Parts: sequence; structure tokens; C-alpha cells
Amino acid sequence: MTVDFKRALKEGVGPTDSKSYKLIPHDQDSAIAYSAEKKTLYYLFRSDSDNLDYSGDRLLEMAKLINHQLKCFVSPAQKPYRFIVWDGPTYVYKFKIYDAPEGELN
Repeated sequence: MTVDFKRALKEGVGPTDSKSYKLIPHDQDSAIAYSAEKKTLYYLFRSDSDNLDYSGDRLLEMAKLINHQLKCFVSPAQKPYRFIVWDGPTYVYKFKIYDAPEGELN
């Protein structure tokens, strides 16, 4: 699955910019890609459902989870209810990084 997320990242940010991102697998269906240099973090996940929750509350919950697990500070960097889709069924939540991540996901 990591290969799929790498391909999606290259499609989403471009082949050159994708090299500045570190990709951290989260579980079988999700990963985090971040670039301290670009101050951007993407939460990438696969879903077959059309009923994805892109509400402001969901984005804030994801930010809290990332802040806790990676010991960093991020905030949502996209408008609620806007879908970002890369490489077919890879959906993306975009966050702004205020502190570079220090930890790894469990």
C-alpha cells in the first residue's frame, strides 16, 4: 500500500516536490506525508465510501490526533466539505505544520 501512497503523493504535489515529503505508513489504508520545509502535512487514506466526513469537526479531530501522535502542532489547511482526491481512491486531508513532527505513528 505504501507504493500506492507514494504514487498518489507524486500525482498530488508533483514528482519534484514529492521528494521533500517524508511518508509514514499509518495502517493498511492510510499514511501521513509531511514536509517540514514546506510546512505542509497530508493525511492520505483509501476509501470506497462516497460518504466521507470532511466537516470542520472531522478536520479538527484529525489535527488533534496528529498533534498527539507525532508530538507536533498542525491545523487544517483546507475548507470543510472540499474533497481532495489523488490517484483514484486516495483521499487527502491537508494541514499546515507549525512544529515539525518528532514521533512516529503507532
